[in-house]
Amino acid sequence: MKGKIFISLFLAGFLLLVSFPAQGAEKTIRIGAIWPLSGPVSREGQEARVAVELAKDIINNKTNLKGIPLAQTEGLPNLGGAKIEIIWGDTQGKPEIGRAETERLITVEKVVAIIGCYQSAVAIAAIPVAERYGIPFVVADAINPDICKKGYKVVFRTTPINTAYVKNAHDMIDEFQKEFGTKYERCVFSHDTSFQGNDFAKAGTEQALARGYKVIGAVATQEGVTDVTSDVLKIKSMQPEILLLHHYSGNAILLQKAFAKYRVDAKVFMAYPDSYNLSDFLNATGSDSDYIFSPGIFPPRLVETQPKMQQVNEMFKQRVKRTGQDLRMSDVGARDLQALLVLGEAINRARSTDPQAVIKALSETDLSQDQVIVPWKGVKFDSTGENIRASAVIQQRVKGRHEIVWPLNMRSTKPIWPAPSWEERLQKGE
Repeated sequence: MKGKIFISLFLAGFLLLVSFPAQGAEKTIRIGAIWPLSGPVSREGQEARVAVELAKDIINNKTNLKGIPLAQTEGLPNLGGAKIEIIWGDTQGKPEIGRAETERLITVEKVVAIIGCYQSAVAIAAIPVAERYGIPFVVADAINPDICKKGYKVVFRTTPINTAYVKNAHDMIDEFQKEFGTKYERCVFSHDTSFQGNDFAKAGTEQALARGYKVIGAVATQEGVTDVTSDVLKIKSMQPEILLLHHYSGNAILLQKAFAKYRVDAKVFMAYPDSYNLSDFLNATGSDSDYIFSPGIFPPRLVETQPKMQQVNEMFKQRVKRTGQDLRMSDVGARDLQALLVLGEAINRARSTDPQAVIKALSETDLSQDQVIVPWKGVKFDSTGENIRASAVIQQRVKGRHEIVWPLNMRSTKPIWPAPSWEERLQKGE
């Protein structure tokens, strides 16, 4: 009788193991990545692709990158060394395609999580799909505040958000007005017509008015146009003292060249998106991009002093030898690389690819400043999925070199305030 009971218990245990295999038995963990790999903002999407693939390799292969979770092991140790595989989806910069690609990655490719996707409008369209299927969605670089305000349970955003960038920019302007004894008041917004561009103008206007500035107007430029003359002349007629900019690479280049050509003599040029730090913009505009303020996630001057950031930067450069691009001019890439490292660390800590287990692990993420490659205080998500430790510095481009000017305790040089007029630049041979 005892023997029969033993055999029955053994068979029951065996069947249980067959029916429910040990979590983490997977050899490959499929993660979906959606970015604009083609279309008008494909430059940013392709750069994200390089950065995400580099993050994957850091996770999958042992490196000597110290302090970064998973960088000194092969694969995910808590899942038997399982390797990350990235399954790509091309949004083409269109919300409806981003939504369809998310559905495909989840239902056809069977990914366990999604990461993406640069444009806020695309993220807002794609996230409800992930929510419906209960698949975690890590927002790497879309910064519209509304993304985490809809009560989604699957969303975690690692990057600083739009309102933080806008507030930081106006904090800097206020501080510099006091430092240099100026009273510039006339604000003009130049922005694209995307969801994000319109939100920037709205948030920026609210900040400016709350601080006592005069908002003279806003000029919206359609993405992908070939002639911006009328918009630039309209801006010039408004006589801006503070010109606040939000454009992706193509329009940013056209507008900055036109500002120089038509002598739009703002005292302050303040750009918000990272497209103003990309090599395409800087190479195309040359000295015309001098004196622009822009946020920095991976600022060159800081990289020079941080061995960890230098090492990651060199790893990135090896992948883009033909372009000469590096992470120091790539806030897009730095944020995207960091986002996958965060997701990988959470999956490893969950010891499972079960979506609910990964969501729980993401919600419990607690990374310090020493455990990330970007100059944030770390990564910790609030109840809405926002990273409360994310932050940015502000740079100014001077004679072809980005210098950190804000916050003051990180300043690498004193800012040029105000920007010289275009005539003064010509006289100096700039």
